[in-house]
Amino acid sequence: TDLDLRDNHTPNNSCAQAGFAQVHATLLRIDITNTTPSYELYVAREYGVYMWEVVLESLGPGAVVPFGDAALRRLQQQGQGG
Repeated sequence: TDLDLRDNHTPNNSCAQAGFAQVHATLLRIDITNTTPSYELYVAREYGVYMWEVVLESLGPGAVVPFGDAALRRLQQQGQGG
């Protein structure tokens, strides 16, 4: 994608639409903590597995970590000093 993800172009709580690996997607930047940028990538259901594989392959091992709701809530609490 040609999307610029630098802080001054895609700040926290921003949204952008772009093509990723030839698939139309919506990218949300929603930082969980103040120290690490966090993103949510939304695509049509039929592209879900394909996009997951593209993201894992392009970013490399350990760059993307799936986690559940309980872990997300814990990270959000830590980010708020809780």
